[in-house]
Amino acid sequence: MDECHITNLAVHPDYRRQKVATALIKKMFKLCKKHQTEYIELEVRKTNIIAQNFYKKFGFHEEFIRTNYYKNPDNTREDAIIMVLEV
Repeated sequence: MDECHITNLAVHPDYRRQKVATALIKKMFKLCKKHQTEYIELEVRKTNIIAQNFYKKFGFHEEFIRTNYYKNPDNTREDAIIMVLEV
């Protein structure tokens, strides 16, 4: 396959700020290179600036917005930013 989709990247709070997420994403990049992936796509909440900045650090860019993508526990909706990285 020529594409990869990140569905979830999570680190337990006790291990945050210890480069665990960085290690995970770098490992994924190696696997993508091995399998000749052309691009990686993910969605992130519009309000999750920390995650957006994390992905931008690795070269992801905003492709488009998917409106009302996430449903919150209080039944409100939130947009998703679709981010893409061409490998």
